[in-house]
Amino acid sequence: MAPAPPAPTAGRRSTAWWQRILLVILGPVLALGILEGSLRLGGYGVPGSLFIPDSEPGMLRTNPEFTRPYFPARFDIGPLDFRIATHKEPGHFRVFVLGESAARGVPEPGLGLAPLLRAELRSAYPGRIIDVYDLGIVAVNSHAILETAREAARLEPDLFVVYAGNNEVVGPFGPGSANLAAMPPLPLIRAAVWTQRTRTGQLLGRLVARFRGQAGAELQWHGMSTFTDKTVTGDDPRLGAVYQNFAANLEAVVAVGRACGAKVVLATVVANLRDCAPFASRHRPGLSGADTARWQLCFDQGRRAWEFGDLERAAPLLRKAAELDPEDADGRYLLGQVLDQQGDLPAAREELVAALHWDALRFRPDPAINVAVRAVARAHPDADLADAAAALGSDPASGGRCAGRNLLWEHVHLNWEGNKAVARLLAERAGTALFGPPAGPWLDDAGCAAAVGYTTFGTLRMLRALEPIVSNPPFAGQFTFADEQVRLQHLVEVTTAAAQAPGAAAQARAQIAAALRADAGNAELLLRKSEVEFESGHPDAALASVEAAQALVPPSAELLVRRAQTLLALDRAAEAQAEAARATRADPDHLSAYSELVAAARKTADYAGAQAILDQAVARNPSSDYLRLTRADLLFFQGRRNEAVAACEGVLAAHPESAEALQRLVSLFRAEGRAAEADRLMTVALETQPLNFANELALAKVDEDRQDDDGVARCLELAARAGPAGPNVHLYLANRLRRLHHDDEARLEFARAWRTAMLSGRPQLAAKIADLPGAGRPCGRPAPTA
Repeated sequence: MAPAPPAPTAGRRSTAWWQRILLVILGPVLALGILEGSLRLGGYGVPGSLFIPDSEPGMLRTNPEFTRPYFPARFDIGPLDFRIATHKEPGHFRVFVLGESAARGVPEPGLGLAPLLRAELRSAYPGRIIDVYDLGIVAVNSHAILETAREAARLEPDLFVVYAGNNEVVGPFGPGSANLAAMPPLPLIRAAVWTQRTRTGQLLGRLVARFRGQAGAELQWHGMSTFTDKTVTGDDPRLGAVYQNFAANLEAVVAVGRACGAKVVLATVVANLRDCAPFASRHRPGLSGADTARWQLCFDQGRRAWEFGDLERAAPLLRKAAELDPEDADGRYLLGQVLDQQGDLPAAREELVAALHWDALRFRPDPAINVAVRAVARAHPDADLADAAAALGSDPASGGRCAGRNLLWEHVHLNWEGNKAVARLLAERAGTALFGPPAGPWLDDAGCAAAVGYTTFGTLRMLRALEPIVSNPPFAGQFTFADEQVRLQHLVEVTTAAAQAPGAAAQARAQIAAALRADAGNAELLLRKSEVEFESGHPDAALASVEAAQALVPPSAELLVRRAQTLLALDRAAEAQAEAARATRADPDHLSAYSELVAAARKTADYAGAQAILDQAVARNPSSDYLRLTRADLLFFQGRRNEAVAACEGVLAAHPESAEALQRLVSLFRAEGRAAEADRLMTVALETQPLNFANELALAKVDEDRQDDDGVARCLELAARAGPAGPNVHLYLANRLRRLHHDDEARLEFARAWRTAMLSGRPQLAAKIADLPGAGRPCGRPAPTA
């Protein structure tokens, strides 16, 4: 009989338990590791790092898919395309600019903060080789900015410059976000971001979306318009967590810099207080019906007095409105305007800051954001502060006039003057942190322009990029929208004329050529040169510059589209079509590539290939109105008009507010002689698209041909609120109202005619309007500035 096995000892039992515990812990980790490795080997998903290997040995490039944890792929949001060496060359200093669209330099990064910061530092510290890399990304906030800092920390940085805080509410995991509005605790946010950077997390996310039925109906990116239903009032309790998360993320960025030996400059952000009306105004909860009526009466009468230039009458009315409802942003903003024009700048600042605070679409940073920046800088001796908000008139404690269009294009994006001013502040702090006192001069205005190739053509490019941004919601919801559209139209006209003046192109070429001699490897300068050549009628030279730029930066859909546009101008349509097709393959979500594809196919009449690409794109992204309408264009050019009409009708039925679908349908109907149907659509759109200025003017012309005076007046009244209605529109309305003996309303339209004449640079016409019978000389306030 075999002897019985020995009884297990306590030590063996303890070892067995530890083995089980290790198995429980390590088993899932090992399984996840195997799954992650298998997915990577199988080519599933996209890399999550900010920098990925480039085709050139020893080089990295920015990853177009870096923002996948924060936005759907169809948003097509990513970092700027550039290369960087894995290891820093001896004697070089690396500066990374971190932030959102304002840091990126929207609407034209090549004329933004990063290139100007580089130019200033190289001037003030001659002999130093300072490389500045722009890591600003549209629509992100500090959750993503922390990740960019961690990624840049691997590339031997010497300095981080952080200009951030504009998107903390509307960006990812903020209460005003379009797609990630949930606000879990900060550790869970960071864990979620880390998970989505893995292939396993991407697979899980896709499976969850498919289970919820979201795979084919992702939210489409329409810029700031994407966020217009995400209102967050100034007393929303979630804002406290927003500010805490922002401060914690800044603290983490400073810690990242400390760990990798990089210095950190934190900057406060500049908001447009004076010349940006609120995007969404809400009455305070609990305001009674009677008080609401009193507020409306005071506001309407105050606004009317302001339009007449009667500031003494407007001020007490608007103060009463503010007493009745201190949370209505429009009322506080208009009172601030009146006080500013009266010269009471401290009181004006108080009201304009309050208007920003109560603006329910929070695209501008609340002062609490800058308070957090200052607090983090004070708490960390190794972090320096560039207080741009205080220095440039955007802070409650600033002196003088509030920041406005003297520094900003619209709400937060800096114009040329604003970028120069902020870049100088950043350069002073950055230079001191890196090297001590400057050894050379800071750049003057001409030096800044020379260094980055800034010319009239650069201004024109920025304005053209700005137009589609500020012509749509949420800007269309501002009560100053029509005036701002007149002002912008005038600025575009003046700048276009300057660019077309004799000698302007030659002067711009010479300036950019000089900049290139000093900075031969600068792709942005080459692209700026191509723009000047293209605008001045030299597409062959433009093409050479685009191709030279392509050799310096990683391949991108944007550069492929630029090359296609230039080839098309050279009547090399087949090559342009091939290049546009390459762009759609390189980035299927780069929508302008499809428009260029259709433009080229129209010239080649080679529709089959373009049709296959667009059919595939629409099948992949069936909820994209842009793709469906572009496909309709292609169908029309092929002569398949019924199909084109059906496609446009489908978009308009799903989205009655689509001005693009309406315009195409009207054009199609008129081309087929179906004028009555076109007119019916345009008339319906007066209700569904009340801010469609082009439609209202076009329908006014139709009614004029019918001799329908009431119809003309109705359309022009709508147009006057919807877009760049010039003085003639207001004069027509004023004369009509005077004929109807509506004298007060007529005087108001005369006042608006005078104002728009001034805004459009026509002071002589304004003087004539003021002297017209019935105008009542309503033009007492100072002339608006263009």
